[in-house]
Amino acid sequence: MSKRSAHESFLQADDDDDVGNASPKRNRTHPSKWGLTEVLAECGCLLRRVGESDDENVPPSIELGCRLESKVTPTTLCSSLNALLNEMASGVDPNNARILGSLEETLSSSLDDESQDNNNNNHAGNTLLRRMLLPMYRLRGDMPLMSQMSQLSQSPTKHNSNHRVKVESYSLIQVLLRIDALQPTLLTNLIQLLPEITSRFDPDTTTHEDIPRLIFSNTRWLDHILDADALTACFSECLTVLASSSASCPKTKGVLLDAISTLPDVLNSSQGGHTVLATLQMLRVEDPTLLVPCLDAIDSLPLSEKEVEIVVRDALEALANVEAWGLPALANFLINNCPRGKDGMAKEIIEEFRKLPLGSGESGDRSANDTEALMVESLSRGFAHRSDLTTTLLKAIKATDQGYHKPADIWLLACCASASHNRSQVKSLFRSKANDGGFTSQMVRESLCGNGVALTSLFGTALCDLADSLLRCTDSEGCEMGVTLYEVLFEEFKEPMQRQEVVGSLVTHVGAGVGTRQSEVDAAMSVFSSIVSKKKDENQESGRSALRPFMPFLSSMLENLDHMTPYQVRKLFILLFTVGFQEEDGILGLMGGGSACGEADIIIRKYLCQNDYEKKRIGIIGAVSYAVSMSSLLLDRHHQINGMIDSATCLPSIAAPTSPCPIKGMIEFALANCKPSRSTTSIQTSDVRSLGNSFSDSCAMAFLLHELGHAVRSGKLLPSLHEWLDEHFQGEFEQRYVGDFVVENSQDMKLVKGGYDQTRSHGGSQQLLPTNANDLSLLNKTSNNALAPPGEVRYGLYGADTEVYIKILPLLSSPCVLERELLPVQLCPMFSLMAMLSDARNGGKGLSEIDALLECPLILPSTECSGVEFNDLSISQQWVTTSSYYFATCWVRELINAFIHAETSTPSLDRGNNRSTSESSQGFHADTKKRIVDRLSNLVELEEELRFTSSKCYAFAPPGLDVLTPPKELFESDIDNDTISASVLSNVDPNEMIETAARKATKDAKKMEAKRAKQNEKSKQKRLSLKAKYERTLADRALLQLRPLDPAVCIALGFPELSVMGESSGGTQQLSALGLSQLHAPNVARPVTLLLLNLLNSTLSSLLSNRRGAPFKMGNDTRPNEANNNNSNPYGMEQAIRMTKEFVLSSCDVSQRECLKTMILFLEGDVFSSVFEHLAALAQLRGNAQSCDESTEQLIITTARSLFSCVTTIVGSTKLTRSSTGKKIFAAILKALSEGDKGDERPRQVSADIVVKFLSNLFDIIQEIVTGSYTDDIDFVMDGVLCMATICDCSRRFEMDKPDYLGKDKKVNQDSNEIKKKLADVTDSLLRRGWPDDVKLNRNNVGKMLSLLLENSQTAIPTSTKAAIQTDSGGIGRMSILRLLINDVLSELPNTDKCKGPELASLFESSLGKTKDPSGAKKVLELLTELVSMMQSLFYLTRRNDVLAKKHPLLQQLKWGSRFIETFVSKAIPFFHVHFQDHQDSILIIIGDLQKASRQLYHIIAYGKRVKDANLAKETPRTKKALELFIHKVKALLKKNRCLTAMWTKTLKSKDIDGTTLREEKESAPDEGLSENEEEEDEDDDSSVGSSEGYVTDDQSVEE
Repeated sequence: MSKRSAHESFLQADDDDDVGNASPKRNRTHPSKWGLTEVLAECGCLLRRVGESDDENVPPSIELGCRLESKVTPTTLCSSLNALLNEMASGVDPNNARILGSLEETLSSSLDDESQDNNNNNHAGNTLLRRMLLPMYRLRGDMPLMSQMSQLSQSPTKHNSNHRVKVESYSLIQVLLRIDALQPTLLTNLIQLLPEITSRFDPDTTTHEDIPRLIFSNTRWLDHILDADALTACFSECLTVLASSSASCPKTKGVLLDAISTLPDVLNSSQGGHTVLATLQMLRVEDPTLLVPCLDAIDSLPLSEKEVEIVVRDALEALANVEAWGLPALANFLINNCPRGKDGMAKEIIEEFRKLPLGSGESGDRSANDTEALMVESLSRGFAHRSDLTTTLLKAIKATDQGYHKPADIWLLACCASASHNRSQVKSLFRSKANDGGFTSQMVRESLCGNGVALTSLFGTALCDLADSLLRCTDSEGCEMGVTLYEVLFEEFKEPMQRQEVVGSLVTHVGAGVGTRQSEVDAAMSVFSSIVSKKKDENQESGRSALRPFMPFLSSMLENLDHMTPYQVRKLFILLFTVGFQEEDGILGLMGGGSACGEADIIIRKYLCQNDYEKKRIGIIGAVSYAVSMSSLLLDRHHQINGMIDSATCLPSIAAPTSPCPIKGMIEFALANCKPSRSTTSIQTSDVRSLGNSFSDSCAMAFLLHELGHAVRSGKLLPSLHEWLDEHFQGEFEQRYVGDFVVENSQDMKLVKGGYDQTRSHGGSQQLLPTNANDLSLLNKTSNNALAPPGEVRYGLYGADTEVYIKILPLLSSPCVLERELLPVQLCPMFSLMAMLSDARNGGKGLSEIDALLECPLILPSTECSGVEFNDLSISQQWVTTSSYYFATCWVRELINAFIHAETSTPSLDRGNNRSTSESSQGFHADTKKRIVDRLSNLVELEEELRFTSSKCYAFAPPGLDVLTPPKELFESDIDNDTISASVLSNVDPNEMIETAARKATKDAKKMEAKRAKQNEKSKQKRLSLKAKYERTLADRALLQLRPLDPAVCIALGFPELSVMGESSGGTQQLSALGLSQLHAPNVARPVTLLLLNLLNSTLSSLLSNRRGAPFKMGNDTRPNEANNNNSNPYGMEQAIRMTKEFVLSSCDVSQRECLKTMILFLEGDVFSSVFEHLAALAQLRGNAQSCDESTEQLIITTARSLFSCVTTIVGSTKLTRSSTGKKIFAAILKALSEGDKGDERPRQVSADIVVKFLSNLFDIIQEIVTGSYTDDIDFVMDGVLCMATICDCSRRFEMDKPDYLGKDKKVNQDSNEIKKKLADVTDSLLRRGWPDDVKLNRNNVGKMLSLLLENSQTAIPTSTKAAIQTDSGGIGRMSILRLLINDVLSELPNTDKCKGPELASLFESSLGKTKDPSGAKKVLELLTELVSMMQSLFYLTRRNDVLAKKHPLLQQLKWGSRFIETFVSKAIPFFHVHFQDHQDSILIIIGDLQKASRQLYHIIAYGKRVKDANLAKETPRTKKALELFIHKVKALLKKNRCLTAMWTKTLKSKDIDGTTLREEKESAPDEGLSENEEEEDEDDDSSVGSSEGYVTDDQSVEE
């Protein structure tokens, strides 16, 4: 609008005929005096102040803003105002100063108007500021007539005044903010009004409360901001003022929160972020509750990279101190704002995340669970789209050492796994961490238990899939973690759908794994067993109640019975009976099929009636499982009732329930179906072809006896059932297997041959004779039985009062099949069951009830039958003899297994005070240990006799195996040489042949005879070799099928009877005080001791093995004659956690508890102290070179090797150091092994210096044994060396451990270095020893000692450059040993070049290799020159020695030569750049020497290409790359120092490994080739100049 038009409009104001309320009145003043109100009125907007009447057409209930003329819209209003203000700014109102002043006055007076309006009791919505902030309106009545009629025709409804109001979408303030002339002033004033508005808040009214929100809604999302700096400063000041009063006024706090949230929308893309950040940071520090709003505001601000980094670091600092409720928002902010491409920042964020207290809240704390749930959601979303953070997290967790993981690691990995593209990496990391002990099952349980609510979002997306993957692992550690994870998931997530998913997944594992992946099925069944063993408490229901809704899923597993192992079948039946039985069904209802277990009952009876052993075994397991389950449920109900009675009344407790008929009936049904048929038991035969054929018919009964033994040991059988079994089997055992002696007291009576002589305490010679006539006839050799060899009463404990014997030979020589082949198989299982029933630990009366069996003798074949007379026996007698020794050996083993627990059942707390407590509890007298040792001696003799007889008796096969068919070559007879000669000479007719022809024929015949004799001798040696191998196989399979010895038998090593000093041994102190004359080799290396050491070694290997990939295995019942393993309870649902004075096992994994319990058993039984005594005694014997016969010396060496193996297994295992309890036990074991004290004192604190001290003492003992008197047994020496190397590695592990575990100190470093030095000295002395010519030296002995020598001969490079310069080069690193090997030894042993790369790298990683001092650089160059010279000598080995030019040495040269050049380029070339000017000549010499040495690599590459060797071809690309990089780096070095003339490129001739030119060799094959000097000259001079580009092909190189 021009000035003229404005003036004309002013003059025509009086002629306006509009209705007063229809349009605003025009201004009648001169434009030079206009204010804001007049300008708005001129442009068509009416600004009514307080006191002016409102529009009568607008109802009072509607809150509207300023009124517009009917023809004016917000857009036209904005345009008109902008044009008018621009016109006035250039005329009547320069710079719009008057309008701006009027604007400020209007805004400042608006609050006063509101106060006045409130005083006049007017509606607060009619105030001026409020109207300016509310949307504008206009009336439709002001529209032209045609428009009104158009609207009436479209809307036929009755016209209402409310319909005349047209509300616009913009307020007056929004229009004014889009005018450049007014925006800065208006924005500043509006923001400045906020503190004043909040200061007028009345707690009792709502006045002014909505005005701040209206201001924020009008000022956000502006198109542009003219004065951003002023607005930023104003807003910051406003925030500061609001914050100062927000603490005392909740309404002001609300305004402050709105201001912070609106801040990004108001500032939009304006600058000044630094000021805003500082203000928000100050607000957050002063008021922590503003953390989340401030983070949201910062997240929406446009920040520079530097500002983002500042914000992220500030958030990282806040993460450590913020309260739990603020963690989700802070974590989400860090994830979203972490700069990409900055690994350092990402690593810091991940490390802070790993410190979060995830999983540490109480299970009932709802706020903590909600906070953690929000954290999980934030982290899951963040890791899903931030691959850099995910990668950083995985790397950080992977690099974390064992023992330093926190629960947050498990949570973070689960959050990562919620994204499908991260899941495979997380699974792989979980498996690797489980294998190396970083993640343990106990850690997973502690991390997740009690956090089901927080982890709900991860149940289906991550945790179930992760548990499924872990359970399918082939290694035991990962599978065990999957078991734990499934247990936690079922326990924590109680929704039916969630639990159904867990159960369904486990059933799927069972169905998919049977027959193919048995470890997966074992693991799944283990999960079910753990769940069902949970007892009901106030926080959760019992496991059986929780599983009962899913009974259809469980019963579906019965379809896989035929493919399950006995362990799996047992667990399945226990699960079904425990879960399926309901109390309302009653015990009789179960047998009638009325319960959910009726199907299982039918299957059990069906399988028991089968003739096939595999199917009958399933029925046996089901029957015993039924008995155990029902007994356990009845006992539990009995205990609950007694508990209720005891808590409610003073009445006496109810007696334990008697055995109901169904349980007893089920066992009787199983016994009846396992007995052999009458047709088998009635056979009377002595046919040698049928011997042993019926062994398998008794396997079912033997297996049933085993299962009953397991059931008794579980402690869950009813007492009445326990008593019934005891009475039934004790009488049957005595009737079948035990015979009685009668005492003949006459001294004049002639002793019956084979009788049992006893010398009683009352004096006089007595003879015990069997009362059975048949048994007596076996002893007197008067028996007519053709099967029976001569008999003898053997292996009785002399001095014991016994009147019974075990009938071994009478049974096996019986013509009745029942006695000969069925009863012997049941002997050991039935005795084992009797021992279990009598054992006081299982509720029996004590082993004293059957202790007579421990000392009673056996009727066996006579001693002569197992000697030279064995071959004189008939085949049937040989079979009877071998079988007798087999079952006698099994019997003695079972005796030892049963009675050894008289020593192991003593509680740990009582062993120190009363060592014989267990004996008194079992009813023993004091010489039980001596009896056990005597039986161990009998066992050694029996095993030797069995080894001999089983190797000679081809017809014998242990129960469960078939007869091994001998090789057919054994039965081919030799051809008689005389017959062959005669047949040849018979073809010669002297009458028809001349004399010369006759002599020739005779000569040919003699040649043929000699040839045939040679062939016969060769064939004879082959048959002898086959026969020896076949006999060894027979002996080994017989010994392997014996009843296994219980691991607890190892405690016999700690018995005084087996001490190296005898029963009066005083321990370590007495051993060290005695001289060599008081040590006797037979006492140190006894056969019994060797037997126990081998058992100890096998036990330790199975418990402590570090083998990866071992399958998850819970059952060990694959053989029908297998003994009960006393370390595991097949029918036990949960194992009690053993606690002792020193050790608490509750902090260990379930799999580790069994291992640690066994180690505690061995510690308390003084097993490891006994190992020390034997080591110390052997050290004295070997150190003093006591003369002994060859057999004793061999026994000493064998004993020493067993001791070495035990020590190696213990020290080399990492399983013991995975938990704090394991570390304490490990330290206690080391103390016993190194010092041998038998006291109860254990190291209370596990420190690195103590452990390394123990290791050092142990190393000294082993060293003394190995380096004592001379021996040419290289295997014995290597066992000792490997044992010392394992000790050295263990000390290194403790040395490298982090400070928060054991702590590092100089003493630990010194002790560890001392062990390494001693190991290097030992290997050096052994390598220098002159070994006999018949000793085979190879990489497994000499090669291993060389590698140990190289590894442990390193001398630390001095940190001071001055000290390093003064040190001889041989005293730095491995230079000395390298000189020795390369210059003196390596010409015959070339496969050691792999140590050069590390030596070169260690040189430049030291302070000497980083020096900038020219004098220090000179020392480095001297060492480098020597290293390159050594490498050149290594390269020339295959060139100058045809014997070494084989593929393997060539591959080693190519592989490690390229590594040397890579290290040279990466370490040495940068060093040359620094020191080139001062040492140019030396550097060029080094480069030239290395280049000449590298030529052999080109020749090897060409050779590999010619012969098409795959291994050489695989290493070729890396070697080529290293050589090319070497050329380019050298060229860059010379170019930088302007010395390019020192290098040129030329083409090398194609040559073979030995340096001969291939073309010349083809042309002159007979020539022997050029000499070495001529060859070098040929390479240097007879080549043409090639490319100068620096690129080298196969036949190019660089010359200096």
